[in-house]
Amino acid sequence: MEMLEALKALPLFPLPRTVFFPKMVLPLHVFEPRYRQLVEDCLQGAGLIGIPLLKPGYEKDYEGRPEIFPVFGFGAITQSERLDDGRFQIMLQGLGRVRLLEEIPGDRLYRRAAVALWPDEDWQAKEKLVPVMQRLRENFLPLLPVYRDLPEAYHSAINRLEDPEIFCHLLATHLVEDPLVSQEMLELPSLEARLKAVEAWIGKESLLKSKSHGPGMI
Repeated sequence: MEMLEALKALPLFPLPRTVFFPKMVLPLHVFEPRYRQLVEDCLQGAGLIGIPLLKPGYEKDYEGRPEIFPVFGFGAITQSERLDDGRFQIMLQGLGRVRLLEEIPGDRLYRRAAVALWPDEDWQAKEKLVPVMQRLRENFLPLLPVYRDLPEAYHSAINRLEDPEIFCHLLATHLVEDPLVSQEMLELPSLEARLKAVEAWIGKESLLKSKSHGPGMI
C-alpha cells in the first residue's frame, strides 16, 4: 500500500543516458540542489525514485522541465551517504517499470509524477523463458573476448545467473551503449520480447566488433 501511495507522486530524477531496468542496481552521485532536496525528501519518505530517460534535445531546457520518455524504471534507495558539502552518494535497487500518467505541480525543486505500474505481460511465466536465456547464454559466451572491457565478475555472473529477468537486464544495462536502443528494449511489452531483442542486438554488435578487431579475435 505504501508503494502504491508513493507512485501517486513519484519523485523523478531524469538522466540523459541512463535507462534503469528492473532488478538492476544504480549508483548515483547527487550534486544538483534540486536532486539533493529530492534525496532528502525520499530518505524521510518511501525512498522511491523514478529514473526517466530525457528525450533528445533536453539540453535546451535542462534546468527546467525537458521532455522525458513516458516509460521508465523506478527503485528504492538502499544505501545513502551525505557528504560534508551536502552532496549525496546513493544506491538504487530497481523495483519495476512504470508508465507516466501526469506530472504533478508543486513547490519542490524537483519534478514529481503520478505513475502506474507496468509489469511485463509474461511476468508470471519466467520459468518458460529459461530455454531462451540458455540459448542466449550459449551464443554469447563465445563472444566474450570481443567485450574486453567487461570485468571478470560480470563474466562469472553471466555464467551462473538463473533468473531470466536479471540475466536479460544485466546484458541490456552493461552492453547496450545507445540509450535510445535501451529505451526501446525497456518499452517492449514482455520479457520474452526483450530477451530476443537483446539476443538480436548482441548478434549484430558482436559481428561488427569482430570485424573491427580483425580475424582471429573471436
